[in-house]
Amino acid sequence: MCTGVALDILGDYLSDSEVSILSQTFVEVEDPITTHISFSRRAQLPCTISIYFESVPVEHLDSVEGQLMDVFHDVAKEGFDMERMAIVIRALKNRLLLSVEEGSGSVISSKLIHETIYGTLDGKTLSNDLKDLIYFDQLADWTSENWVALLKRCIPPPFPRISG
Repeated sequence: MCTGVALDILGDYLSDSEVSILSQTFVEVEDPITTHISFSRRAQLPCTISIYFESVPVEHLDSVEGQLMDVFHDVAKEGFDMERMAIVIRALKNRLLLSVEEGSGSVISSKLIHETIYGTLDGKTLSNDLKDLIYFDQLADWTSENWVALLKRCIPPPFPRISG
């Protein structure tokens, strides 16, 4: 199973639309804490996950991280809306198909570059990296518990705070 594809799906579920849990908590409220939230995964080693908040008022800077961790706790406790998750998975799979159709050269070259920098150079990692469509189909069968486990594994409770 490709954790990278699962993390991309998780990020979209959490932040990609007005109905996402992070947008509903931080953007689509009467007194917004931010104007936009995005979730990003970088494949470089070590893999990193970033959540970006845009235009946070100064008075919320000290509290936004704690509120984010509270949302993660709530999601882990309540689970995932699997109907919405199915929509997110279909949308991401369709975006992948469109990007391959419209720009196959750049998709293939990025896969080859990733293999060269991070792969085993024997073709095994490249072979796995080219199975995104298969992974989407496998992830469509995941349960809410599987998604909660991924969230906890990638942002483990008690969802550590960044000092600073």
